[in-house]
Amino acid sequence: MSISMIRKKIEYKKVIINSETYRVGDSVKINERKDDCLYAEILSFWQDGLKPDAYAKVRWYFKPSEIFEEIPDFISAAELMTSNVEQNITVQSIYDRVTVLNLSDYHENDLVDDNIMFSRSLYDPRLKVLRPPLSQWKRVCVCESILNPDEVYVGCDGCFGFFHPECVIAPDDKEYICDKCSKAQKN
Repeated sequence: MSISMIRKKIEYKKVIINSETYRVGDSVKINERKDDCLYAEILSFWQDGLKPDAYAKVRWYFKPSEIFEEIPDFISAAELMTSNVEQNITVQSIYDRVTVLNLSDYHENDLVDDNIMFSRSLYDPRLKVLRPPLSQWKRVCVCESILNPDEVYVGCDGCFGFFHPECVIAPDDKEYICDKCSKAQKN
């Protein structure tokens, strides 16, 4: 076998696409023919030594619309589900960077931007399950609903819990103390 026939895989830590630098570990938007966009985390960049095309190995994020037939009220417009699905794609399909935070960091973030997303679960498409399951997702309010950071909440100044304004009587101009904290203060 001649030396010229030996394939060599070349790996890169970053690539430049349309004057934008993308690095391993970045979360990105992926152009897809039949969809507006897909989301993925870059795991590696590589090139087959005999071909000019460069590739990225990615781990896919799932959008709620890909998991739920009808999207529940507690799912945020900025929510993605991490997955264990990996795939090689051409780097030309990458077209923008996104930031994917955990739920806590996203909820504390004051900046609202279409490129800031969050994930609080992993979706396994083979088993069709979320981890952690919905039963373990953070609950808020007296109604015990799952936290949706898109909703407006009243914060208790005692326990720092979140409550829907329509579920509690909260004064507009003063601090709010929930019933549980109010009863604890009286005892």
